[in-house]
Amino acid sequence: MSIAETTIASAGDSLVGPLEARHLESRIYRNAANSTRLTSTHWHIAWANGLGWGFDGMDGAILALVAPLLMKEFAIDLGVYRSGVQIALFVSIVGLYLWPWLADKFGRRNILALNIAVFSLAMPLVALSPGWGSFVLIYSIVRFALNGEWAVGSMLVAETWPARLRGLVLSVDRSAWGVGAALAGGLVTFVVTEWGWLGGLSPSGGDRSAGGLCPAVVPRITLLGAHAGPQGAHPRAAERRLRAR
Repeated sequence: MSIAETTIASAGDSLVGPLEARHLESRIYRNAANSTRLTSTHWHIAWANGLGWGFDGMDGAILALVAPLLMKEFAIDLGVYRSGVQIALFVSIVGLYLWPWLADKFGRRNILALNIAVFSLAMPLVALSPGWGSFVLIYSIVRFALNGEWAVGSMLVAETWPARLRGLVLSVDRSAWGVGAALAGGLVTFVVTEWGWLGGLSPSGGDRSAGGLCPAVVPRITLLGAHAGPQGAHPRAAERRLRAR
């Protein structure tokens, strides 16, 4: 009997379909689906999400701290600066809806890796913007990816960690935003004062690229709810599997 068959037999096969059976052959998937104890996969997912929130806090705080330098660099007033940031925030709202949809369709790990790649490439380009218009355009892409990462990363943690610990681990992960924002103050103090706002934005994107290593340890989860244990996180999905049998 294979590992998947043993797992199915021990859990009861009434709600385990062929897709779950195939995924259960993967050790990482079994670790993520384990709701009885914490595994290394659970901790990898939590660290990846926490680092994402921390770097996001750093990037957001850096932009706020260098705002006077940006207005001086691009010769704009506060009203123009505010409008540009508002445009970027409106674009970011689209990311809140689009990235989770893509994650449901193509898998959490693949979309999270793509999201981090987009962010890591766009953030240094912000520092190379030749004008205010290009700055707003590229920063809109940054915010678009940023909001998507918050949604996908939080979903991944919530769907894999045991239910009794989900609220706690999500709270700890999101608190890393404040840690990143605090670190941004030191970065601005010692980097921006020496090399200007270009030096402050460039390393934040470079630091963020380290997060690209994190999705390598995240399981490929293609269906929402299938990995929350044999019972599934979505009763409707379980009902469809029963009817299919």
